[in-house]
Amino acid sequence: MKPVKTSFILWLALLSTALQAQTENDLKLLDACKEEVSAINSMTLYKKQYIWGPVRENVGNLTIVDYRDIVMESSMIFYDAEKRIRKYIKTFNDPEGSGFSIYWFDADGYEVHSVFHIPWDRAGNQYAKKGKPVYLNMETINENYEIEEIIEQYGGETYVFHADSIKNRLYEPLKLDPGVDPKVTFSPPQAGDKTVTNVRRANVRKAPATDAERIKVIGLGSIVQILERAGDQWYRINLNGETGYIFGELLEPVEREVKKETEKLTSNH
Repeated sequence: MKPVKTSFILWLALLSTALQAQTENDLKLLDACKEEVSAINSMTLYKKQYIWGPVRENVGNLTIVDYRDIVMESSMIFYDAEKRIRKYIKTFNDPEGSGFSIYWFDADGYEVHSVFHIPWDRAGNQYAKKGKPVYLNMETINENYEIEEIIEQYGGETYVFHADSIKNRLYEPLKLDPGVDPKVTFSPPQAGDKTVTNVRRANVRKAPATDAERIKVIGLGSIVQILERAGDQWYRINLNGETGYIFGELLEPVEREVKKETEKLTSNH
């Protein structure tokens, strides 16, 4: 029986090595996805907006932190100069109560990353490369924002959990009118801005340092208001009346209209 046992142990060792190599490869793809997301967020884009319902023309611009007395969905689609969709934001008038989702696409139009927030139920974070899942985490939370379940998975063809939400997600280019659609850019938050966290867990601390006392941990999609920038990488934030500091890379860039920024700069000189 010894040869059989030895062969089994060898098989386990080879399997472990193969799984480790697969995980390392998935993590490399994950880093590549993050780089693509960062590049997309730094672009200057054109914006189109779609709002479901008959009062589409009367609503005006909505962002993921706006509040309007309507019960309908707002969708914002951002194009680069080649008229390819790069970022898609989908939200309701009350993001904290109704949720929102943000999707990013690479130069070929395929989804590379998405963040979505559904209060009281599930929140998650997922990365894909050319439509193939690379990394996923999902957590189930209750009405008290207590985590009841966490599911994480790295890549592989066997992925099935919510696979339909990211499998080959691709949006065809729509007609773009540069004369009507505003030109926007995504830039780091400034004092007074509201934005959302883009990681599953973000530490809020008493001071702008990784070794400072942790006040609380907030989940993916938490909406925070920027009070001020603290150095190069930290922000002092307001979270439901409580203040603290958060690392800047954990926050989403903020959408700004290029024309308005240009006018503002001109008026200051």
